[in-house]
Amino acid sequence: MPRVVRNPDLLLYWLDEQLFIKDLRKGTRAIASTEVIAVLDAFSRPRHPTKAIEALEGYEAGSVRRAIRRLTQLGFLLSEKEGR
Repeated sequence: MPRVVRNPDLLLYWLDEQLFIKDLRKGTRAIASTEVIAVLDAFSRPRHPTKAIEALEGYEAGSVRRAIRRLTQLGFLLSEKEGR
């Protein structure tokens, strides 16, 4: 997998005591957890997923891997090229 970066068009907001993430360009929305926020933060600059997994040592590697895959599917994480 190539280096990825957090989508620059994301908005975090509260609604009815739930934290959400929304892609402002596509309109995609998902409930955010502390793990999701940590993963997105790990990609504030382009980096390879394995480096992010290593940096998030407080989380289980398999869980972080799944979160990266899901966030990529949702468009919340983008390839380094797309993120520019």
